[in-house]
Amino acid sequence: MALNIPESKREVFKSHTIVRCIVRLDFEDVFDVSDLAKSIIPEISNKYPQRRKENAINLKILSKEQDSNKDNDDVIKESVYVFFNEDNNSIKLGNTFILIDCSNYINFDDLLEIFKTLLNKLTELYPDNKYRRLGLRKINAFFEKETENNLASFEDKLNEFYTDHLNKNVFDSALREDYHKISVPDLNDMEMLLQFRTDKGHKDNENNRRFILDIDFFTINIEEKDIEQKLKDLNSRLFDVYVWSIKDKLKNKLRDGVCVDT
Repeated sequence: MALNIPESKREVFKSHTIVRCIVRLDFEDVFDVSDLAKSIIPEISNKYPQRRKENAINLKILSKEQDSNKDNDDVIKESVYVFFNEDNNSIKLGNTFILIDCSNYINFDDLLEIFKTLLNKLTELYPDNKYRRLGLRKINAFFEKETENNLASFEDKLNEFYTDHLNKNVFDSALREDYHKISVPDLNDMEMLLQFRTDKGHKDNENNRRFILDIDFFTINIEEKDIEQKLKDLNSRLFDVYVWSIKDKLKNKLRDGVCVDT
């Protein structure tokens, strides 16, 4: 399914609707990252002062072109070193990946700075490492108050693509959730996984309808020298999709720095 989303003029919004942002770099090989975990502590301890070690079973992430039937080869047991802070932001270093998970996202520049710190130390310690996948994912959330006589539709906030896809019966109190998932190839060897849904809930003791817009871009088989620029490219393309997804009324609020209820 091709969405033909145009490139947009880059601009800075003074506020945002992002409730979670994840960047992940996957390695081609499996190796011990304990030296990386030890050496990175002085670089990140001021922002990520708490740490722990976890044991995990990791399902290797595949692209559509890769064979997903090799179950035994794709399940990897690994040690994961976790650095985190009180803002629910974390860094995970595994035997097959590095990951930054921000539940308190500020802006891309801050994310890029910490990613470059990890990448520089990684390439310094493991200069021959190869990289097979780089992904950037941003999850946005919007709330609207809802009553029996005023059902939330998000039609003043969202592109018609989303409101047309939503089951109109979702706004009936009997249907709590409506979920959609679309995977499409995009520009310049990038792929996009677009997920969106509505669900019902309560906030501040009021009935609310929540819309989740989950945009996930990734690219595969990247050279070390291209990783930083590729991440910037993923972020730019993700911004294109976000701008295409929302209407001018919401864009103007974000430009003005109005705190959108997320």
